[in-house]
Amino acid sequence: MKPTAMEIAAAVAQLGALLFFPSDPSAREAVMEVLERMVGTSEQLEWLVRTMIDEVGEWKGPKELRGVFCTRFRPLDGIEAHCGAGRFSAEAIESRAAIEAAELRKLPVPSLALLRANDDN
Repeated sequence: MKPTAMEIAAAVAQLGALLFFPSDPSAREAVMEVLERMVGTSEQLEWLVRTMIDEVGEWKGPKELRGVFCTRFRPLDGIEAHCGAGRFSAEAIESRAAIEAAELRKLPVPSLALLRANDDN
């Protein structure tokens, strides 16, 4: 379910914990608008805020915020972005497609007995 305006406002308030996050109300409103256009579910929003606070730690602007989001999810508005190094690199975005494909397949895990039987052959 798409995040509510209250959830988005709360997320921006939490992002205030980031070093260099804007305190100007107009700038914060612009961040809320970006989140509203980009994030499809409350769970995605929660992941983004937690990741920004726990792993990024500082505000590098809305493009970087979008880039972090795009390493895990497809933005609702279709605007992809790239960002920093490490798990937030372009390679991480590419690996997202592999993760999504694997989740779609979700094959049942074979039993241990079946695996042992296949090892004997």
